[in-house]
Amino acid sequence: MDFVKLTDEQRLAIDADGYLAVPGALDADEVVGLTEVCDRLMGGFIDDPDQNYLQLRQGLVQEWALASLVSHSNTVPLIVQLLSPNIHLHSASIIYKKPQDAALSAPARGWHRDIGIAEDLGHESLPRVGVNVCYCLTDFSGSDTGLTKLAPGSHINACPLGIRAGEVDPPGVADLELRAGDAVFFENRVYHTTAPNLGDRVSKVIIYGYAYRLSLIHI
Repeated sequence: MDFVKLTDEQRLAIDADGYLAVPGALDADEVVGLTEVCDRLMGGFIDDPDQNYLQLRQGLVQEWALASLVSHSNTVPLIVQLLSPNIHLHSASIIYKKPQDAALSAPARGWHRDIGIAEDLGHESLPRVGVNVCYCLTDFSGSDTGLTKLAPGSHINACPLGIRAGEVDPPGVADLELRAGDAVFFENRVYHTTAPNLGDRVSKVIIYGYAYRLSLIHI
């Protein structure tokens, strides 16, 4: 793994918003190779008319192409600088979403924070203990094309996420437009939710989550 420096602009962005877009994290050959592996692992999902959403978590890093992402030079050094070298991969998933008919799809959200420590520490004292990196294998070129929605600045909220009555999202939601090969980092404190795919193709992402490694003290 080569070292890539986190720029001042990148640090300011994630400190202010709770997330950071990294264009071109994967090159074109990596996107093709990873898509081939993910398509195989997802089995008959694309041909199954009864399935619109599939998240696979088991057995990912046993695949060489996916194992290589664990220490990818374009992303992991940035996470190390945001957390520390004392981290580990705590979660890994592939998520595929088929296109949905907007007229037939009721808005569904699940706004949440990751690594459930908020209830123990309270919103005001919640620290950054983990960072997810979401690799795009397809383009997300419009609103509601399947990419996770984020609530900018919610990582430093001193209270629960506020959503107005009758609405499903808080004000100022980030609905990012990214290209295949781009990545987006989002930390454990920022509120985020699954989003519908109202586009014209299956949306495909890989998400790896990194967090501090626990140290055991023997007395």
